[in-house]
This record gives sequence, C-alpha cells and structure tokens, in this order.
Amino acid sequence: MPFQFTETAYYAEHFKQVTLPGAEFLDISFEDCQFENCDFSESTFINCHFLECDFTNSNLSLVSLPSCRLNEVLFKQCKLLGIDWSKIHWPSIALDSQVVFDQSVLNDSSFFALQLQGLKIIDCRARDVDFREGDFNQGSFSHSDLTGSLFGKTNLSGVDFSEAVNYQIDIENNRINGAKFSRFEAVRLLEGLDIELVD
Repeated sequence: MPFQFTETAYYAEHFKQVTLPGAEFLDISFEDCQFENCDFSESTFINCHFLECDFTNSNLSLVSLPSCRLNEVLFKQCKLLGIDWSKIHWPSIALDSQVVFDQSVLNDSSFFALQLQGLKIIDCRARDVDFREGDFNQGSFSHSDLTGSLFGKTNLSGVDFSEAVNYQIDIENNRINGAKFSRFEAVRLLEGLDIELVD
C-alpha cells in the first residue's frame, strides 16, 4: 500500500523516501516537518500550509502550489524545475526568510511580481527564472548561476550577488543600490550601456 497523507495536520514528523508523483493534496498543514529524499514531482498541493519545514534532496519539479502558504521553509539540494511561485499565498507584509533555497535547481521557474524581501537563493542553478517586477530587497543570490534569468523593474537593493555568475541586469531598469557584486563579474552590469570596454 503506497504512503498517503491521512491527517489534516502534521507536527514534527520526518517523512523519508515518500514517493507520490502526480498526486493531489488538499488542506493539509505541516509544522516543523522534514521531507528527505521524497518525490512529489508534478503533484498539486492546494491550500496547504508549510511552517518551519525542511525539504532535503527531494524532487518537487513542476509542483503546483495554489493558495499554499510557506513560512520559514528551507529547500536544500532539491529539484524545483518549472514552479510558478507566484501562485502561493504570500503574506501582504513580507517577512525575512519566508523561503530559502540552498544548492537546489530552480530552472524555468517564476517569481514574477513577488514581494519577497530577504529571499535567499544560495549556490543554486536558477537558469531562465523570471524575477521581473519583484521586490527581493536585502536577499541573496550568492554563488548561483543565473543564466537567462529575467530582471526588469526588479528591486534588488542590498541583494548579495557575490560569486553569482551569468546574470544580465539592466542597471537603468532595476534598483541595485547597495547590492553586492563580485568585482570581475560586475562588468556584466555595463553591457546594456552604450559604452566600449577595453582591457
């Protein structure tokens, strides 16, 4: 008999090697739970709440999260391809570290127009991700690969881009005051200007 979530609320549970791809979950609350080596790819979580939960080495690619709430959730070494994070019910007043991504893959995802101050995407592959019109003030993209990701009318004030690579940020179309960039990679910020760079 495959594993199923039979309760509406779970507290301090450790879910290990749960494999439920393509499943649907409705109105479940998880608090202080750990998910390790789990597979929820292409699943749908509807109106679920994750509070102080950790996902480690798990596959959540193409997961749909309509009306879900995430508070202090860590994704470490996870596959998170193609997720539309804008479908989540984020609080109107953004709190620091609502969600942290560490050593994970977020390619082809969308954070379009989200107000997620303090967002941390650290040592991740975040290729072709849509960050346009978002507010990620005081967050971190350090050590991440941002190839093909979109920034436009994005608030990146105070964001840590140290050791991040392959980003293309138009400094005239984004707010970057107080942001931190690695010296040799920061030359990318000049690419949109009508200037000639010489060695």
